[in-house]
Amino acid sequence: MHIPDVAAAMGRVGRACAEAGKTDATRVPDLVRAREWRHHCFPMFVVASEHGCMLQDARAVADGISEPS
Repeated sequence: MHIPDVAAAMGRVGRACAEAGKTDATRVPDLVRAREWRHHCFPMFVVASEHGCMLQDARAVADGISEPS
């Protein structure tokens, strides 16, 4: 089974965007990770946890289900 090198692939994407004059962004869990990804040519970050977003969406669905009709 081939396991892709995510860091290398994202580095290629970041460099391609920079060469094309485009801004690329990625989500990172914290500022430490943002500093690490900065080396992959990503100038913009959303600092958040994927779990927080999933939990927020799950709560919205649960609220919609549990509301009385």
